[in-house]
Amino acid sequence: MNLLKSTKPIQFITFVYAVLYALFILSIVFEGSYPVMNAEGIGVYSLFILFIIGFSISWYNKIMTGVIFLIWNIGMWILELFIVKHDGGLGIISGVPLLYLGVLFILNGYKTRRDPPPSLSQQWLLVLRLLLIIYTILYFIFVSDELVGDIERNIRIDLLNWPDIILTGLFLIYLIGFVLSWEWEITAGILFIIWYACLFYGCTEYSGIESSSGPLRIIGLPVFVQGILYLYYYFKLKPG
Repeated sequence: MNLLKSTKPIQFITFVYAVLYALFILSIVFEGSYPVMNAEGIGVYSLFILFIIGFSISWYNKIMTGVIFLIWNIGMWILELFIVKHDGGLGIISGVPLLYLGVLFILNGYKTRRDPPPSLSQQWLLVLRLLLIIYTILYFIFVSDELVGDIERNIRIDLLNWPDIILTGLFLIYLIGFVLSWEWEITAGILFIIWYACLFYGCTEYSGIESSSGPLRIIGLPVFVQGILYLYYYFKLKPG
């Protein structure tokens, strides 16, 4: 089966998302929640403008639209983790659909620009690599936020002793999986599954390594899914 046969479904979903997004921004404006010079408010409105730009060009430049939506997600993570003062997370959660829409827009643009059209395995490989790149960027942002937060709270950072060394090991396993994914998909898939298993075990046995930004077992779930998808690609789709 093809990953995407037409842009109509993603265009429709993006339109619905745009309407809901606009209603949310209007509710903020009418409530006066963000002063004009408030850093949080400026960030929210800037990301909204960025989304509108991406949405406006989605009919004739799908690759650029996808890139803009992925950049939007990176910006939202930075906004929620580093700028929002109250307990954030709503923007990150609500931005999840836009992340995958961005990948699908890039895929569709890639398909229409290639002659001959890319094979199913090439499409899968593009999607897997795009997802892994964005996950990696978000992972670095998340780790940076945790380190900054520990420093601000005067929490001693000791990533070479138990149990915090679990986080160091997880980071290394992920980076190795990322590097190997470009040539050895099966190894990367296994490493990502191991990564999540270790994360799940660490969070279950040692509550001290849990994140202040959210439950790690949920945050790390896309990496586990990525591992499964790499295995599926290797055994079912990769050319012999």
